[in-house]
Amino acid sequence: MNMKRLTQKQEKFIEYYCEGLNKTEAARRAGYKNPSRRGSENVKKRDILEIINKRKARLAKRSEIKKDELVDNTRKIQEKATSRYLELGKATDGRLVLESLRLLAEILGYYAPSKHEVRGAFLGAKIPDAPELYAKVIEEQKRRNRARKDDFNKT
Repeated sequence: MNMKRLTQKQEKFIEYYCEGLNKTEAARRAGYKNPSRRGSENVKKRDILEIINKRKARLAKRSEIKKDELVDNTRKIQEKATSRYLELGKATDGRLVLESLRLLAEILGYYAPSKHEVRGAFLGAKIPDAPELYAKVIEEQKRRNRARKDDFNKT
């Protein structure tokens, strides 16, 4: 294949673009004066596009191994936190269960957080792909709240 020699700016553009930046921001960081136009032009050039696709394919191949490891490790954390929560009832363990399940769902592509996601609401959290655990956690939280309320009313 007869590929043209890339300029230093084009090489930097490819590097930034493959790191996950959009074409305009990659062009801006590469030093182009009109990054919006030059970024669009660069992703249309056959030589540049070919290099980008090869790098992304290599990265995807490497990240699959890491994705499996990440799923395994997150699952271990989730299982340990679940057993600790059901045994000890600590709210921090319950939050860790919810967060690890959310992370697993994200990794596996079941969940894409919206731009308007509100963080920190424990009882209102939605857990994709884990309704039984969610029900147990919520029921336990309700039971503890009733017990606290009863203790407060006794005093």
